[in-house]
Formats: sequence, structure tokens, C-alpha cells
Amino acid sequence: MSARQDNLDHYETIADHFDETYNRENSNHLYKIDQISKVMFDHLPALEFYDVMELGGGTGIHAYHFLEANSHRNIRYTLSDISPKMLEKAKVRLAKFNVDYVVSAAENIATDKSFDAIFCSGAMHHFEDARASIESMRDHLRPGGSIVVCEPIVWNPVNFVKAAKDRLEWSQFTATRSNVARMLQESGLNLKVNRVLHWRAGPEFMRMLWPYEKLEAYPLFDMAAVMYLQVATKPQASQPS
Repeated sequence: MSARQDNLDHYETIADHFDETYNRENSNHLYKIDQISKVMFDHLPALEFYDVMELGGGTGIHAYHFLEANSHRNIRYTLSDISPKMLEKAKVRLAKFNVDYVVSAAENIATDKSFDAIFCSGAMHHFEDARASIESMRDHLRPGGSIVVCEPIVWNPVNFVKAAKDRLEWSQFTATRSNVARMLQESGLNLKVNRVLHWRAGPEFMRMLWPYEKLEAYPLFDMAAVMYLQVATKPQASQPS
């Protein structure tokens, strides 16, 4: 059985109790979405409307907080997941928002639309083929648009134990910060941000002492981080000479 089918079967099975099993309604996950939103719009021009896609969006937890935090912006949001049942849950959660839903694997995004930004949070390591997923995101991205990836750092002790115990999490060992950064660049994208992300209690205290740029020079700082955050932009179309 393929990794894609394994993931589909798993999420179709747990969709009804996913939110109770994997609690995402906490300050750490809100902080993560705040950081994703910040770096995304830091690397986009001012636009009248923003077309944003989330891959592996599940029951819409990230989407809800992203749209709430950006209610002052005109965002046309597309939520994609491989599991129809997960998206049915998302439709209930996101009923007050204008959201399009796409049942699709990330490796071949099933829409003709193009986007100003595409992001995935904690989903890349579940994709069957990370490189093909990045290339599909690139192909659906407008020139100057941004891809934002937020993934667990497997060498964090908590993540390591989880990845070692759960077969669906084994791919954390390959969807590493360095591997994904390399694939983004090899896909013709410009890597703009590549940093670690600690949980909220850690970074706020530590950043009062030093900025991330200095702390990242110390290996123990990286190893203690929970996730990494990357932004890659698609080059603007070449002007005719």
C-alpha cells in the first residue's frame, strides 16, 4: 500500500474525532499560524485581493485562525486535503468564511487556479512525494508569489519519539529542514526565510536577550526547536529584451 493511501485511510478513519485527538486550539499553534501569516505577507506585494491556498488543511483549524487574523485583508482562500471527510469537517468550522474546497493530493494539485501564496503546516512530511508536491505548488504559484512551509524538526526529543513510534510520522526523517530547503531551490524558487520556530514560551524570553539570527549560530538552539519555517518565492517573469 502506498504512503498516500495509508494517509488517506488514516484521516478518513479519524476525521470524526480528529479535533479531540489532536488538540490544536492552544497558544502554541496560534503562534505558529501568526508566524506563517507574518512571513507570508512580508514577502508579498500589497494587493487588492490575495488568492491563498493551504495544502493538507484537514479540518480547517489553521484556516480558521489564519482568516480571523487577516480579516482586514481581502483573501480568497482555497483549502485542500486528500481526505473528503476531513474537508467536510472543515466546511462546518469555516461556514462563516468564503472558502473553496479541493479534494486533492499535493503532488498534483487538482485545480486550474493560480495563487499568490500557498502554504502547508505540518503536512509536508505526509505527502507521498515532497519534491513533486513542491513542483506542483510552484506551478500553481503566480510570479512573485510565495510558498510557506512549516514542519516539525525531527531531532527535537518530542518529535523524535513521535516519529519513531508512528509509521505515518517516519517521513519526518526525510522532510528535514535541509532537504526541503534544497528541494525548494532546485525547483527554481528563491529561498527567502529558513529559520527555526520555538514554542511561544521559549522565543519570547530568549529574544529579549538575542535575536534569532545570533541564537541560530548555536547548534543546541536549533536542536531544541520544535519546527522550522521556510519561505520561497517564485521569480518574476522575465521581461522581453
